[in-house]
Amino acid sequence: SATTQLSANWFPSNQRSIATAISGQSSNIGISLSFILGPILVPDVNISSFISSTTKSHITSSILRLLYIEAVAATAVLFLIVLFFPSKPTSAPSNSAAVQRLDFFASLKSYFHNIPLILLSLCYAIPVGVNTGWYGFLYPNLRKLSVHVTQNYVGWLGFYMSMSGAISAIFFSKIADCFPRKKKSLVVALFSTASLLLVLFSIICLDLIHIGDKIYIILTLTGITCGIFLSAVDPLLKELIVEVGFPIAEFNST
Repeated sequence: SATTQLSANWFPSNQRSIATAISGQSSNIGISLSFILGPILVPDVNISSFISSTTKSHITSSILRLLYIEAVAATAVLFLIVLFFPSKPTSAPSNSAAVQRLDFFASLKSYFHNIPLILLSLCYAIPVGVNTGWYGFLYPNLRKLSVHVTQNYVGWLGFYMSMSGAISAIFFSKIADCFPRKKKSLVVALFSTASLLLVLFSIICLDLIHIGDKIYIILTLTGITCGIFLSAVDPLLKELIVEVGFPIAEFNST
């Protein structure tokens, strides 16, 4: 929700989609790096065999070290923002930015009386929530394949999926800023393509089709294209929610 509030406070209407994309997809870039950093700092273990207490202790300390590194990085960035980043510019970047927003309780009342806003919220929350949870279980899901899939491969696959998604979100948001009246059509096209690709990826994960030696290539290409089309929807839907919910405050509507 902070991304749309940031865009509304600092950018004119013809730059808000790409501003939301850049600020929002920075988390995707962080997720991409975690897919690489995780396998480097935490060793891969064959969970089907016996794990000694020494190995368990080593894995636990490795996970804690990873969490400490992430906590220090996040705290450092937060500290810099609190110290040096102002709440808003001296002058409003657009007419809508200068309009007084509804307070929290008025926003809540307005939200539940706005059916299009509720539907848009569900269109955003359901796929994004499922996708976020699914990313965390990418390795356990791919381990069910008939071919051996290593933690290192899944880490790089997650990296490519998240990074390609971040780049595509910025790209398609720029297109949406150039053609604002086509934003809804663009969201429908991206969602439809992502759905078809996710069905294909799921079929591969369930091992319902046997591809043979080319499974790594097809799995990688399908995963990357899933990331491209699904992540591209994120900033566009957020901006649509803000537009439909106006004058509800951006941090409340999203």
